[in-house]
Order: sequence, then C-alpha cells, then structure tokens
Amino acid sequence: MDQFPELRQVLELCQVNIHRVQDDFPLPSRSAAPKGTMSSETRLSLLKKLGLTTDSTPLSEEKGLPSISNNINQLPSMNDRNTINQSNNQKQAKQETINSSQTSSTDKGEDARKRANLEKQVQNVTQEMFPSANPYETGSNSQPTDFHTEMDMMMQMKLMQEHLRQQPNLLDLYKNISNQNASTARPGKLDRRPALEHFGNQGRWTYEKLLEIPAIATMIDLLVKNFRSNWATLMDNKQFGMQRQIYWCILVDNSGSMSTHRNAIYETLVVVMESLRKLESTFAVARFGGRKNQRILKNLEDVFNVRDGQYVLEALTFDEGTYPATGLANVAETIFPKKEKESSNKNGILRFVLMITDGLTTEGNDESYHQTLDDNGIHLGFLFIETKTQSTSQILLRGLKETPNCIVKAEDIDQLPTEISTLMDKMVQKFFKEQSSTSGETTWPTIDSKVPSASNLSLDPEFTVLNCKYEANNSISYVINSPTASIPRLDQIQTLLSPYLSRSSEYTNVTSHAIDNLRKYYQTLKLDSTMQAMEKIWIQTESTLTGLIDDVSNVLGEVVFPFNKFTRYKAASRGSSINLPGVIKYITTDGNYKKIFSAKLAGGKRDHAVCFVLDISISMFGSLSFGLFEAMVVLMGALHKLEMTNIGIVVFGKEVCLVKTNEQTWRNASIFTLMQQLRFNIENDTRDADALEVAIDLLNQSTTRGEKKIFIITDGYGNCGNRLALVQQRAERDGIDLVAMAFGIDQSNLNSVYKRYLHCTTVKGLPRALRSLFEQEHQILAIEWPPKPIENKRTTTEEEKKSLFENLEAKKIFDQMVKELASERQIMTLNSGTPPTNLTVDICFCLDCTSSMSRWLEATKNQMISIIDSIHKLIQKDYPSLKLRLRFAIVAYRDLNDRPTFIPCNFTEHTADIIKFLNELKATGGDDIPEDVLGALDQCLKLNWSETNARFIILITDAPGHGPELNDNPDIDQCKEGNRTHSLQSICDRLLTKEKAYDLMFCRIKPKATEKMEKAFAAAYAAKKDEVDKTFKTVDLFDDPKQAEIQRCHFIFVLDESGSMRSHWRSLEQAYQTFLARRRNDQGGDDFITIIQFESAARITCDHQCLNSNPSLSPMKGGETNYCSALAEAANAVSNDRTASSIMLVFMSDGGDGSGGNPVQIIKQLKENSQAQKHIFVCHTIGFGSGVSKGSNEEKLDNVCCMFSKVTWYKCWPII
Repeated sequence: MDQFPELRQVLELCQVNIHRVQDDFPLPSRSAAPKGTMSSETRLSLLKKLGLTTDSTPLSEEKGLPSISNNINQLPSMNDRNTINQSNNQKQAKQETINSSQTSSTDKGEDARKRANLEKQVQNVTQEMFPSANPYETGSNSQPTDFHTEMDMMMQMKLMQEHLRQQPNLLDLYKNISNQNASTARPGKLDRRPALEHFGNQGRWTYEKLLEIPAIATMIDLLVKNFRSNWATLMDNKQFGMQRQIYWCILVDNSGSMSTHRNAIYETLVVVMESLRKLESTFAVARFGGRKNQRILKNLEDVFNVRDGQYVLEALTFDEGTYPATGLANVAETIFPKKEKESSNKNGILRFVLMITDGLTTEGNDESYHQTLDDNGIHLGFLFIETKTQSTSQILLRGLKETPNCIVKAEDIDQLPTEISTLMDKMVQKFFKEQSSTSGETTWPTIDSKVPSASNLSLDPEFTVLNCKYEANNSISYVINSPTASIPRLDQIQTLLSPYLSRSSEYTNVTSHAIDNLRKYYQTLKLDSTMQAMEKIWIQTESTLTGLIDDVSNVLGEVVFPFNKFTRYKAASRGSSINLPGVIKYITTDGNYKKIFSAKLAGGKRDHAVCFVLDISISMFGSLSFGLFEAMVVLMGALHKLEMTNIGIVVFGKEVCLVKTNEQTWRNASIFTLMQQLRFNIENDTRDADALEVAIDLLNQSTTRGEKKIFIITDGYGNCGNRLALVQQRAERDGIDLVAMAFGIDQSNLNSVYKRYLHCTTVKGLPRALRSLFEQEHQILAIEWPPKPIENKRTTTEEEKKSLFENLEAKKIFDQMVKELASERQIMTLNSGTPPTNLTVDICFCLDCTSSMSRWLEATKNQMISIIDSIHKLIQKDYPSLKLRLRFAIVAYRDLNDRPTFIPCNFTEHTADIIKFLNELKATGGDDIPEDVLGALDQCLKLNWSETNARFIILITDAPGHGPELNDNPDIDQCKEGNRTHSLQSICDRLLTKEKAYDLMFCRIKPKATEKMEKAFAAAYAAKKDEVDKTFKTVDLFDDPKQAEIQRCHFIFVLDESGSMRSHWRSLEQAYQTFLARRRNDQGGDDFITIIQFESAARITCDHQCLNSNPSLSPMKGGETNYCSALAEAANAVSNDRTASSIMLVFMSDGGDGSGGNPVQIIKQLKENSQAQKHIFVCHTIGFGSGVSKGSNEEKLDNVCCMFSKVTWYKCWPII
C-alpha cells in the first residue's frame, strides 16, 4: 500500500523484501459447497501452479489421469482443474518439443508472460500494503502521510539512526522508487513565529559562544569575503542604475535522517546565518519535515540577533518525515507570497531559497519544485550534507539536475565557506542569465535624510554596545592604506562620473529640510532620567579613556587639524598696523629688529569642520560596534580638547539619519540622541554612499576656511554598489578629505572600497594609525587575528565545540516555544519525558469471506502468512536492540443473513495464532451481491486497538455494501435500505475521530461494482483531511481488466435429450435449476451459460447468456444419441467466446454414442481452440442410469474426455 507508508517503512527497516513475490494468484475456482457449509476441496493450487513450493517437481502424467468419485454432492473444484491442466500442459509441452523447437520456445515465452502477469498482480497489492520507500520518510502518489505524526517520535529517531549505521549506502533503497509530486499544500499561510521571550539573566548564549570558536569565525569571514567579491564583480558587469537586493529563506530539513549530521548542520547554520547578518541580507529561516508541519523559525522582516540564532538551533528536532517539495510550497507562500511577486520584481528584490538537506526523499519530481518557483518568483539552491560513504544528494538531483547545488561532506565541514559562496554565486549568476539585459539613462534620486524621533527614546539594554566588549592579542595593531592608493573601481565607471558630478538636482535634502527638522527635534526634546543615564555612561567611558583621549588630541592637533585661526596680535615684519614696542626696538637696535608691524599671530585656534558618519547596520554588531562606540568617545573628547565645535554626526543603516550639526552643542541631549541611535540589531541594510552624500552636503554648507574632513566608521560592507566610488570622487572635487575607519577584531572590507582607511584592532591603536596615515608613512602593520574571548582565553577544542552542540539539545532556553512547534502527537511524547519502550503497529484485515471471494481468499492468506511469519524473525536478526510490537487482527465477514455474519480474531502478537485462524477461514454464503461492509468495519473498530498512532484497516472485497450510500444498483440488493444499525456517516465519524483515527485501504477487485462505495469513503476522508492526518486509498488487485475476466466461468452444458432420457428429463431440469440457484447464492451471477441439447442432431438453446438472466432448458425432443454433433456445437461455442473466461464443459448422457464418428478428435479440436484463445478448459462428464458403470459399454464417456477431463459417475440423479 503506497498510501500507508508507516507500515511499509517498518518492513523496510527490517529489510523485508516486499517486492519479491512469494506466492501468486493462479486462476481461481468457484465455490462448490452448498450455502452454509464448508467445502473440503482445495480452492487454489497456488504453489504447484507457480512452482514455488519446496517440492516443485511437475506433476506426472499419471497424477493427472481422470479420477472417479462417487460423491454426488461434490462439484469439480479448483484442485481438479489445476491437476488436469498441469497434466495436459505437460503432455502438450512434450509433444510440441518433439514436433517443433520453435513452438516450444513460444510456449515457454507464453508461460513466462503469464507468470509475470500473475506476479505483478500480487506485487500491486503488496506494494500498496507495504510501500518500498526509504526508512526515514514517507511518500505517496497523492496524499502521503506524515511519518512523525504516525509513529512515536523518539522511537522513530532510534530506528533511523540504527538503520543509518547498518545501511551506509542508501542509494540502493531509492533506485526503484518513482519520483513523486508534492502533496497538496495546506491552505493559507503558516503562522508567524511569535516574539521571543526575554531572559534578562541568561548570561552568554550558546550561539554567542559558537561564534567565538576560531574555526567558525574564520569560516564566516571567508564566506562573507567570497560572496562580497563575487557580488562586486557581478555588479561591475551589470547596469549600474539597477540596484538589486537579495531576500533569503533558509529552509532546513528536519527529517530523522538528518539527525546523523546534527552537529554539522548546527555548524552550517551558524556560519550561514551569521554570514547573512554580516552581509546585511534580509532573510528568514524555516524548517520542513512532515507534510503538514512546516514551521517559521525566523520571520523575514525581523532583524537577526543572537536570540534568533539560539532559537533556530534549538528548534531543530530531526524527527520528522521528508517532504521538501511540499515544504517549499507552503513556506514559499508564507515568506514569498504570490501576490507580492510583481512588486518584488519592480523593486529589484531577488527571492532566493537555500535548502539544507541530505537529499533523502521521494518528492523528487522536478515539476513540483518548478511550479512553486514559477508561481512565487523564487530561485532555489540546494546545500547537501552527506557523509563520505554516501551520495544521498543524488536521490534528489535525479530530477533536479539543473538546480544550483553544492555538496558538503560532514567530515570536511571546513570546506563549507568555499562551497556555500560558490553556490550563492551560482544562484545569482543563474538569475542574471535568465534576465534580459536592459539599458537606459542612469538617474540618481535625491537622498532623503531623516532625523531622530522624539517618540522612541527607550534603549534595550541587551543590545547596547556595552555588551560587546572584546579583547585582542595586540591592542595597538592596525593597518592603513598605501599612500599611492586610488579610489577603488572608479576607472570602471568613468562614463558615469561626468553626469553624476554635473547633475542639476540636489544630492540630498540636508539644506532644504533635514537641518530644519533637526532643530525642531532638539527643541521638543526634554531632559529626563533616561537622558541623564545615557550621559552618565558616556562620561564614565570617557573617564576610563582619558589618557588615550590626550594622545589622540595631540595627534589630531599636530598632523590632522593644525592651528589655522589666531585671535591675538603679535609683532611681525608685515601687518596692517604699527606695533609701537617693535618700533622702539627697531630704533634702539639701529634697524636690526624688523618686526614693527602688528598681526594676528598668537592665540591660535582651529577653524575646521568634521563630520562623523557612523555605520549602525547589523553587520557591525560585535567587536566593530563596541569599537565604534569607544572611538566616538575618544574622538569627541579629543576634538573637545582642541576646542573644535564644527562637528556633524550622521548615522546610517537602511536609512540615513542626521543626528547633529554645528548648531547643536555636545551636551546631554546630543549625547543621548547619538547613543539612542547606536543599536546594531535593527538596520539590515548599509546605505553608505547615501550617508556620505549627506555628510558632503553638510560640510559644503559650512563657512569654515580650514580643513573639511569626513570620518566614516564602518566595516566597508555596503549595498550602494559602485556609487560609493562616485561619492568619494565628489568629496575630492569639493576639497573634502574622506577617511574610513574600523575598530575591532572582526573582518572589514575597507581596503576594497575606500581610498583612505585605517583599521585598528582596538581604539588604543588610533593615535599611531592616525599619525601614520596623515604623515603618509609607507609602513603598513597587519592586524592580529583571531579574537581572544574574555571568558575563555584558551583555544576552543573540538571537544568543547561538541559540548556546545550537546548543550543545545540538553538545555533548551526556548524549550516551551519549541514544544509549541510540535504537532499534538509530538507534544505527548515530549511531555512524557522518556521515549516509549515499544514501537507498535496495529493492522486489521477486514476480509470478505462470502463465496464470491473464494477465488481471492487463498492468495490473500498466503501473502498475509508470509508477512506475519517473517517480520519478527528479521527484526530480531538485524535489529536486536529495537522493540517493535507488530499486532495483527482479522475480521472475516459475510452478509446480514449469514450465520455467523462475523468471525473476528482480536489483535495478537502471536503469529501462530493469527495464522491458524487465517487458515481456517472458508468462503461461503453471501446470497445477493452486496455485503455487510459497514457492519464489518464496526466490528473492526470494536477490537482492542493499542494507543499507537499507526492504525490500519485493510478492506478486501469484491462487492459493495448494502444501501444507496454504497451501492448504486438496487436490483442486486436484498437490503435496499442498507444496514439499519450503522450508516456511512456513523462509521466514518468513528474512523476519523481526532484522538484516534485510522488509515483505511480498500483492496478492490471489481472497480465498477464497488465504485460508489469507494467514492463515498474517499469523500468522507477528504472532508476530514484538515482535522486528522489519515488517508483513504485504493489498490486494484488486477492491472489488466482481462485478468478479472479470467475469474469468471463460462459453463457449457451439453445435455442428452434422446428418447432414453425422457424418464429422467424432469429430474435433470430440477437439478439444473438447483445449480443456477446455488451459483447465484454463491455470487456467481456474472458467469456465462451456454446450453446445447442433442439427440440425433444438436441445437443451441441458450447462447452465452449471463447466469443472472436465469436461462432455462428447452423441452426435450427424443431421438437417437449423437455425440459428434453435440461436441461440434460445443466447439463452435468455445470458438465464439471472445472473453477470457474459464471454459467449464459439462457433458451429460445416459448411453453410448450412435453417431459412428470420432468424438475424441472433436475433443482435441476443442482443446486447440481453447488454447488458441487462451482459455482455461475443463471438461466433466456425467453418466446417468444404473447401467452406467465402470467397464460397461457406456465407458466411452471416459474415452471421450480421458485426455484432460474428470469423469464423475453418478448412479442416481446428482444435485449439481
């Protein structure tokens, strides 16, 4: 049953080869026993037919000779037919071998074809009952079942892990699995992740500690560097005016098979999430697993921080199924909805999904993925994590070969940065290849500079820069640019330089709006306790850095901002006025003293303007943010000592905000306003070029005659592309010196985007770095990496990293929120505290045991016995540490008027008991066509089911239930009103109870007859699909409709109506009617009847009519006895039969043949015709009268059919 994957997975875990046909269906017999009694005859010679028994020696010709029975109450059985057929087939094969090797070869091929068809029939049923899929996920053709909702979660994980250890190469399990489409996506969007709880006394997060591990920190820096480099190169080759921004969704496989890579996945996620944070990309994180259990772990619009990282890692449980296509569809509609596709395209937003998985899934149909990608306008990439001994990625890549992907071996996790950066580059390259190139005039909009808002004056203490303290191995280490450096990438955009510098529109709104708005802000700002607290923090920090402030002040005064304005007069050789003391001295020295004039050469001051541009984007969070804070304290303190007041401050992230101009004094209001902006967990963009435009306009409106300098403190990772080079060129044109700075042990990108820069490990290196930069020293000192954590100053070992990963599982900070992500069944397991001791699967077979099922019953028994008998042995052998409870039950049912109507065998783990019960079942009764299906399901529901969630009912029948709900042909229904005790609704309500629901599989034999019943159950399950995760599925017992026809019989009655039969004719008619009645009661109403009555001539009185039409005998004529004419008509009837029915010839006579012909030759022709039309042919002869006995003249009856028929001698009238 493809649609019941849990049971199938258990068998796969046990290595049960469910595709190997152990038994097969030979052609069935009809039940011969009267209603209410059991037939002792064997109905199927299954093993002998297929040669699958231990004694596979073909039957000898002697074993196939006709037998004689004196049992007048016994009709020919299937055993009879098989015995005769085998004997005759052997004779025919032997003769054909002698006559022609070619004919023999043809027959062998035909036998092989028949056998293959039979095996396929059994395999269809077996595959539906026990689908062949991987042990770590579920799959189906239309509505697969979420494995984690069907199995106890913790035990399932143990199953997966043990199987992975014992089966290192999983590719073989998937080679024969067809790729499946995504299941139906659940309606509506997924729930947003709620706000994370605040833990004030939590201390340092595990996620933070992971970031401090040197190997992880190095991988993050390398990944950021590689992607930035690739992105910059790509942007250089694209149209400058088209700004692009990437929105990412990290989609993590939460299936059980990923549990073996748990630590590698943790490490991968830390690297990817932190890299995206540093890249200032907008991104979401989601997990997928079960068909209806996708979860958003980080919302797209939320700014990422360490709490988000902690929560994402804790929320991964690795205990679900694997539905990547379904997960992609549902998550995409939440993160990247279809309705916003067009607006995203217009705004230059690229929607990328990075799926982290091992590739183990049956949802590999590329149509499922491409449909979602097209509908939601997203671009997909796969990051596969697998072991060196496995190539599990190939499972998914079979149908998605063109999708960008990379493969990381869990043992070589250090290759992660290179592989992921390459993958991200592939995804971007693929996007631009699919886009048509555009051209047009480049335009630059006016930059809108914001001002602080007085309505938001709170400060979250958890994310202030005070919590980002760090240490470096060498606190005074620094690096500066070369004195001969030029503006990076300026030569690549020379064509844009002239129109940019000569634009007529204003660059920013600083002079027109921003300065006025800032004045209003400070006018409305009132002193409060928060403002005083922030000023106190600033002053305390300043006091700890007093010595450094003095050093920086000296350097600034000497080499950066020299005196350029004097306020007191002093004697000079030139001037606008006479200096009287100088004149006197000139006279007394006989003219040797020349300074007789007065000039302002004393009381020196500095008339310079400076603007600080501060990067507050999330990529600065960490050491760079704390370095920025300390640098501003030092620089503002140093400038204050130099009595410089013409200072502006601009901060930028996603937007540009003007914080201070030369109009505002540096006091509590401006200090508070700046500190309020120094949050590094909000702005997920870096508009560095925009901020520099504002700074240039702010300095240009200054009237100073001295130096104009811009100090931008940033990490160099901006999102303005090549416009940053244009802005630097504009600053040079306007006589403004622009210097980029960074302070911290995190990696920066200053050397790639700025002409003049310095980077210090700490602010202590600032004095030397400034002097070297402004004195144009050629010495460039390298910064010492990596960081030295405060709390742990020794190198973190692999054991410590492993310990941190284990801590994520054992001590979950967001434990309650993680539990809320689980389904109801998971919550029950999580709350129990310990995993269940047993994994229980309950399977109930609901078997139709009426007479019409005789043809299927034995084959069903053989399959069930094979499964039941082998499972536990294989489990004990291959998985001795696992405790699996596999319980079976059987409910055999008949019709309402049969007694007993139901024969139940309750659930048991003792296979011997269930097999014994199964072997004792016989097919009898039934009367009309419909059966008591609802009553049978009621009996199934009354059994002692366990508390497991793996509950299966397998309904096997060839007939519908009673009543108009299940049967659309009232003419064949003796209970047209249906079962008065149970209704379809009442039974389905019990089958689909939310707390205890059941999977139902219908094994159909006659699809047309049971079509209405099938649709009724399917509709009932579909109506509850959103309430319970259970399914109704069907499977055909036969693939080919003609195979079902084989199960029908064509009875050809050849009846002697010669004069000697006159005294017996009435009894013969009664016996014939008794036969028809019994066949109808045994549900053989679809059989065909042909009647040939003969005396000296033969006539067909009924030609191939359905048994249900009640064909009758014609009045007898009397005359002589002519076998040949009768058999000739029978031969014609066989030739005219175009169906695949089995031919059952019944020849009745009370005397010898008087035709003088050769009846044996006609019988041979009958055989040849039957074989040519691929009929099974069985002939029975019945002799009448006391004179008919062994050795009499009438023994010619035996000679007529001795080659392949069974001769039944009756000394009295038979009950047929």
